[in-house]
Amino acid sequence: MSGTFEAAAYLRRSGAEVTRVRKMLRNDMACYKARAEAVRHAEVYRGAFAISVCPSEDVESPTIVGAQAANELLNIIGIKASFCADRVRRKNIHQFAFH
Repeated sequence: MSGTFEAAAYLRRSGAEVTRVRKMLRNDMACYKARAEAVRHAEVYRGAFAISVCPSEDVESPTIVGAQAANELLNIIGIKASFCADRVRRKNIHQFAFH
């Protein structure tokens, strides 16, 4: 059983409204596209390490989207670790975060 179904079953048993939780966890289109782009452009190093950069334009929380992309890359058979960098701009300082 996948983690998603286990989580849904746990929430249901705990009395949570699964539909309401699902709506709360939805992403907007910009986040979805940024995550998909990061996964699409991932490079695999030594057959086991996925490395990518998450686009941060038009994304409210690039750090969260980068972490989601890195997590999604771990679902690929053979990938043992994943790294997804995102660029966060704060007061004219460009900072890179790795997930």
